Amino acid sequence: MCSGPTERIEPSDIPRALTVWRDAKRTVAICRLLVEDRDDMVVKAMSWALREPGKREPAAAEEFLRKYGPRLAPRVRREVARKLITGTKSGRSTPRGTA
Repeated sequence: MCSGPTERIEPSDIPRALTVWRDAKRTVAICRLLVEDRDDMVVKAMSWALREPGKREPAAAEEFLRKYGPRLAPRVRREVARKLITGTKSGRSTPRGTA
């Protein structure tokens, strides 16, 4: 696991770090380091990580999107914005295949 701010954070480090640090400030700090990373696993992890504080502290996720939105992967912007607006990752009100 990454031990300092100058080391590269590996995609496999992200879920563990975010489950240990369940507060928006630390989550945003990690995501800020990865804003321009386009590795698919990093993008998935950032999307998940920013949706999580959106449940408890939506202002932190909204501020992050405002500040870094143009530099984020489109998937991160789309999924986090949908979660903030609709409360779901996909924007659908019913699970797929149940309607």
